Amino acid sequence: MRILVTDGMDKGAIEKVRAMGHELVEQFYEPDELGKALRDFDVAIIRSKTKLRAKQIDEAKGSRFKCVIRAGVGLDNIDVQYAKDNGIEVKNTPKSPSESVAELAMAHMFSCARYISIAGHSMREGKWEKKAYGKGIELTGKTLGIVGFGRIGQKLGKMAKAIGMNVIAFDIFHIPGIEEELGIPYVEMDELLAKSDFISVHAPAVDGGALINAERIAKMKDGVVIINTSRGTNVDEA
Repeated sequence: MRILVTDGMDKGAIEKVRAMGHELVEQFYEPDELGKALRDFDVAIIRSKTKLRAKQIDEAKGSRFKCVIRAGVGLDNIDVQYAKDNGIEVKNTPKSPSESVAELAMAHMFSCARYISIAGHSMREGKWEKKAYGKGIELTGKTLGIVGFGRIGQKLGKMAKAIGMNVIAFDIFHIPGIEEELGIPYVEMDELLAKSDFISVHAPAVDGGALINAERIAKMKDGVVIINTSRGTNVDEA
């Protein structure tokens, strides 16, 4: 097969694919070039930067191009149903980023609690602001609210409990038995907003506006830290 990788790929994975006898090309295409370029490939592997919309699908359909693989979970950068209707399979990798994204969210919490990023910048500028960093807080005993309790949210919940945080979760879908298994209760959104010292968002992009908006921010504690490692549109930063 001839495979296009538009947004980068691990070198080890590239070597494995090529060792299997496939031709793999690493090349990013702008939106007005992508559709026509796809006609020369059987498969495309993309991340969030590449957008596969109706225009690109119309330009690619009827050619050798038959499958797009989203290296990650979210499919909001692909017109999924339109692709399927035009004979193009759509796949993703929902399990692969769970550990890394959960660790990233955990790292952001440590950084915010202990001014790690700010300290790193100021130290490189020759400043020693020990007293300012002394205002940092412990995560132990704080409440983490997880919005979106799928694979990533569950991984993060386990990590947070391991360092002594209280963890609560909101999700429109409740997984039977998961509360007892992890010791993490589901709560309603308003309760999560009111109780949490840290809120970490792990939900897919939602239609109709931001998941965390001005109305919901008004229900949060003063000084709450919001971590968003999902889609940028999930939090209204304005």
